[in-house]
Amino acid sequence: VGVPKERFPLEKRVAATPESVQRLVKPGFNVVIEDGAGTDSFFSNADYEAAGAKIVSADDVWKESDIVLKLRPPTEDQIKLLDSRTLISFLYPRQNE
Repeated sequence: VGVPKERFPLEKRVAATPESVQRLVKPGFNVVIEDGAGTDSFFSNADYEAAGAKIVSADDVWKESDIVLKLRPPTEDQIKLLDSRTLISFLYPRQNE
C-alpha cells in the first residue's frame, strides 16, 4: 500500500496517519510512505517508520505499491503511473465540466 504526498495547492492532509498505517501493517500489508508526505499534518517520517511503514521517494511509492491511497484526484503525471494499480481516493464527480 503506497501513500504519496498530496500535490494539490494548500492541501495539508495525508491519506494515512501513523495509526492507520499500524492497522494495515498488523494483518500483513507492506506500507510505503513518500518522504515528507505527513509533514504538513505534523506526522514525521519517524512516526510512520515506528508504525511499520517504509519511507521512499515519490517514484518508489508508485513502483512498490499495488494499492495507492490518496485524498485528492491524481495529477496527470500520477495517472500515467497508475498502470494496473488500484487507486483509493475521494471521488469528485463533475470536476471536468
